[in-house]
Amino acid sequence: MEKYGKQLGSAKKEIEKLNPRKNSISNRIDDLEDQLHCLQGKELGIKTTSNIGKRKDNRDRYIRDDKDEEEQQQEMA
Repeated sequence: MEKYGKQLGSAKKEIEKLNPRKNSISNRIDDLEDQLHCLQGKELGIKTTSNIGKRKDNRDRYIRDDKDEEEQQQEMA
């Protein structure tokens, strides 16, 4: 997963060099980086909401996902 994180970062830098106005592509890469961090946290058993400085809607989405998982675990118990 670390390899993918490095690839995402380098792709983002290349896109910004080519055309700094491509905000939608950069935002999508930010979303993918956020998802990668959450997956890495789940692999390690760490509850992750989001990185500081990311957009609020991403934080809300991951917080909701965590709550849904907790509710499912409580129902199973």
